[in-house]
Amino acid sequence: MEDFYIFPQDPQEKKNELLLNILFDKNDGLEQLIDSLKDWYPWVEFELNESLKNVSSKKASWVEAVVENLIPALPRRNVSRTVLLNQTRAELRQLQKGHYVVLIGMSGCGKSTLASEALNHDLLIENFEGKVIWLSCGPEAYTGDENELLGLMIQLNERICNEDLVTDGKTVNLKTLKIKLYKRFHESRFKEGLLVLDGVNSEEIIEALNIGCKTLVTTHDENVMNKQGNRYKAIKVNEGFTEEESLFHLASCVGLSVENLPSQAKLIHLNGKGHPLVMSLIGAHLEDQQEEARNNQKPWKSCLDVLINKDYGNLKRQSYGGVKVMPNTIDLCINNLAPEKQNKYQDFALFVEDVNIKTEVLEILWGLSSFEVTKLMDEFLTKSLVVRKYNTGKKYYVYAVHDLLLYHLKKPLEKEDKLKDLHLKLISRYEESCNGNLACLPKSDNYIWYYIGYHIANSRNYSLFLKWYFNLDFVEAKLKVTGLADLLTDYKRYSHLFTIGKSQDESSEILKQLSDFVIFVESYGVDVRRNHGPDIVQCALQEPHDSEVYKIAVSQVQRRPNSAYLRFQHGLRGGTLVNLPLQLGPSKNRSIPSTIQTKERVSAACFLKNNSDVLVALESGNIEVMNKKGYVTRIYEGHSEKVTRLSVSLVKDIFLSVSENCVKVWHLPDLDSSVPLESGNRTPSPSQRQKYFTDIFNHKTVEKKESWITKNIKFVDWAAFSTSGSLMATCCSRLQLVQVWELSYREPLPRRIRVSGTTCVFLQQ
Repeated sequence: MEDFYIFPQDPQEKKNELLLNILFDKNDGLEQLIDSLKDWYPWVEFELNESLKNVSSKKASWVEAVVENLIPALPRRNVSRTVLLNQTRAELRQLQKGHYVVLIGMSGCGKSTLASEALNHDLLIENFEGKVIWLSCGPEAYTGDENELLGLMIQLNERICNEDLVTDGKTVNLKTLKIKLYKRFHESRFKEGLLVLDGVNSEEIIEALNIGCKTLVTTHDENVMNKQGNRYKAIKVNEGFTEEESLFHLASCVGLSVENLPSQAKLIHLNGKGHPLVMSLIGAHLEDQQEEARNNQKPWKSCLDVLINKDYGNLKRQSYGGVKVMPNTIDLCINNLAPEKQNKYQDFALFVEDVNIKTEVLEILWGLSSFEVTKLMDEFLTKSLVVRKYNTGKKYYVYAVHDLLLYHLKKPLEKEDKLKDLHLKLISRYEESCNGNLACLPKSDNYIWYYIGYHIANSRNYSLFLKWYFNLDFVEAKLKVTGLADLLTDYKRYSHLFTIGKSQDESSEILKQLSDFVIFVESYGVDVRRNHGPDIVQCALQEPHDSEVYKIAVSQVQRRPNSAYLRFQHGLRGGTLVNLPLQLGPSKNRSIPSTIQTKERVSAACFLKNNSDVLVALESGNIEVMNKKGYVTRIYEGHSEKVTRLSVSLVKDIFLSVSENCVKVWHLPDLDSSVPLESGNRTPSPSQRQKYFTDIFNHKTVEKKESWITKNIKFVDWAAFSTSGSLMATCCSRLQLVQVWELSYREPLPRRIRVSGTTCVFLQQ
């Protein structure tokens, strides 16, 4: 028997529905409930009996129709996608003869399940007289070949009547057969029914089976409806479940309530983007070991590791064919493209997951004009092979490819060791676009500056690291675009590749050069990044004279006879300018701070109690928890104005934030179990790395929190916790007012202090 779980957080309507489902499935469960109400609640018994007469007969009729019409069964752990389901049913209710409802989305996103669930409803009786013909138009009929079309037409005819569609010995004419099908359909008991064409891959299928009936289509390619004009309504099926849907699915698989799921459950949703196929496979895996999953985090951690490493091939289960079916369906989507377009689509294997791709990058990679790239991307878009979103702030489109599609593209190339050739192609195309000097690339390129190291590493042409990462012009340009934290991360991440294939003596020289560049960037990176500071050569001339950076700067000065630079006395760590007592260079015992790069201006910051994570307020009003490597592990949203102060309680896991007209108090739970760092070249992820990043898949890469307490106070300057953490004082200098708030009751204490001041603190007692 099917298991049902009723969770406390579910709405009452859902609890009632689940209870009735349980009672319906028990032989005498409903009768026992009604009988128990007879003595003490006779009026409830009467109302329930009357209403259930209609409900049970209606449910029985459409359940029988589902079975009779061979509508595919729903998955055992089906997740109802309420918004899409209601939208689909609403369109089906309005559907007229000769018109279509079309569910469009990438392979594996749940289109067929959504269509099946939409028909498991009383609209099957009310709108289609209980008659549905479901035809699978998948892998066996994807080209639109005449024999394939004939096979589908014969299937449809067999469902309508017992007469043969094709008479032996006669030449097949599809147009004649279509007319015959039209007449038979509209003279049959199916004339008010629904035709479902599941998994359509070519417009020829739509044309061949266009017999003037009500039709529901599922497809990955909207182009199959090109000839239907305004006779179809398209519904875009999102690539993934919402967080609530994913968590409900995982909870039902292991028999837990949503609030009792381990912290890894949300991360599984985030890293799997809620993709229905992925979540089904994860859920099936956890269900196989649900006893352990209910009491131990190990199964959850192993599933999370698979998703973080994008190793979808490990998501296997004997009773679930998703992993075997998925490559075939993706191949069908790609094989429908012209050969030269297939080659261009394969180039997406170059990119990391979730990265924003602008058309300018593809123009360089493919050598096409902006118009040609946009036209090609539109075709990929209509075939659900890419996703697009408009960046309203910068006013341009960005594109991305789903993880599953990237996995499918990369796996065969990695197996054949051909992926490196694509990376080399991208680098060479970029070098050609700037006459061989990457330092001259446009600063507006939102991709290559962040991922040039990734492409060099994967091209295995490691000499390019020496060519560019020891080039002062390139280093200066990269600092101005990405900031010093990104450059330092590249130096440290790829340092082991700088010496591959070198002799011991060469390696020693390269490592000395690398160390000198790291020290230089740590010391002067901020100055170089400023638009109005000294250029990088002048900064490099302030390095010790035995520094490789200094030597490169000297040789560069000699190639710039028309530029003037200041030179320091030989042998001094920073020296002094000749004839001037001012010390311009760094001292011998300089202290180099750790640098954390942020994507916005910082308005406030403070350490958390663990003294390693930093709480950072940005000018947009968002507050981020960052570790010492600069990775964002949690985001707090709620302020609409710039945050001017942050303060962490010394005794409780809470902090406060102050903006001009608002004070908020927030919880700081589970700091030690923050989001794990992602593997490989995605650390940090594109959302944290790329400037002006757009969240294309609408899935948070970092957990977001809402405030616990909000106090709207005009002109507030300051706020502070008491030493016990149970009180909060706020200070408004313009109103000459200090107020004390009891946090547990969220109300101010009666006492208000009229005093002029800009800050306030509690005494020790």
